[in-house]
Amino acid sequence: MAETYRARDPVEHGPHRHRIQPRRSRSAEGPGARRLGFRGVSVSDRTSTQRCSRYTHRQPAPDSRPPNDDDRGGWRMAETGGRRTWVKALAIVAGVLLVYVAVLAVYAAGDSGDDSDTRKPAANGVLVYVDVDAVNGGAFEIGGHVTVYAGGDLVDARGDLTEDVTIDVSPMTSSTELKFSAGTRPGTLPVTLYSDGDIRLWPFDSYVSDSVTVQAYGPGDAELPTEVAVTDSLIGWHVTAGDSAYTGGQAFTITSSRTAGSLTFDLALCVMLVVLPVCTLFVSIQTVRRRRAFQPPMVTWFAVMLFAVLPLRNIFPGSPPFGSWVDYSVVLWVLGGLVASLVFYVIAWWKQAP
Repeated sequence: MAETYRARDPVEHGPHRHRIQPRRSRSAEGPGARRLGFRGVSVSDRTSTQRCSRYTHRQPAPDSRPPNDDDRGGWRMAETGGRRTWVKALAIVAGVLLVYVAVLAVYAAGDSGDDSDTRKPAANGVLVYVDVDAVNGGAFEIGGHVTVYAGGDLVDARGDLTEDVTIDVSPMTSSTELKFSAGTRPGTLPVTLYSDGDIRLWPFDSYVSDSVTVQAYGPGDAELPTEVAVTDSLIGWHVTAGDSAYTGGQAFTITSSRTAGSLTFDLALCVMLVVLPVCTLFVSIQTVRRRRAFQPPMVTWFAVMLFAVLPLRNIFPGSPPFGSWVDYSVVLWVLGGLVASLVFYVIAWWKQAP
């Protein structure tokens, strides 16, 4: 009977070391022996195996068994994950709306309207309204208008003055007289007062005008009974003057400070500036650490962030001069962070460039 060889394990001591079987001559096999192919497998057996594989290597039938507890648990986890996503989205939207409503509420609280004034001047005197409508911290002054209402004994039937009336307001920044001549109707004249403050403390700056006096005089510098009322037409400022009603010659103090809404807006601008270097530093540091690939177009983004600082700085309400505390505490560090992030990104380019 012809001798045949069975195939052994083709791999021994590594994937590239095959065990080679000795090949016998055809004369030694005999006429009835099967011809062996590669690896000791007969050609006829290998052909039959390939034919059978067409029928045996089929796709498995779909699993028709009923779902068990594990399958139901997977569906529950998927549904729970979807619900959590919706809950997070709704929480974010609710938070944004809450912040929006809070900002509007703060602005509305700082813009409280005043009641109508029904005061009237004395028959032989005048009523003077000092309306503050501008604050200029850089020039140490507050601007406003003086409106004069004369009593019935000082005007004729048409409402014109029967005698000259002069309004003395101090301390003024100019020596211009507030004078209403006889035969004219008293009205409104501009006025500018000294105010002490430091704009470099923006946005926490405030201004004080001390020892403000208002007195009306008639012909021959005769003092007239004078009633003074202080009002303000400023947006974003809160102006106080004690009781806001004084008699002529009585000194009072006018204080101007920013409202809560204006202060919130100013601080929000500062926070936006701080966010810029935080984002750029995060991107550049992750790129240097090779956690993110270097993207050449990102260099333009860094440059845009760098040149966006000055426009944001110039829209600060009140236009604080360069060199204020906000420049040393916020703007300078923002610029430093942006420049540092740009340097880090160039270092990442040097390391990752081919």
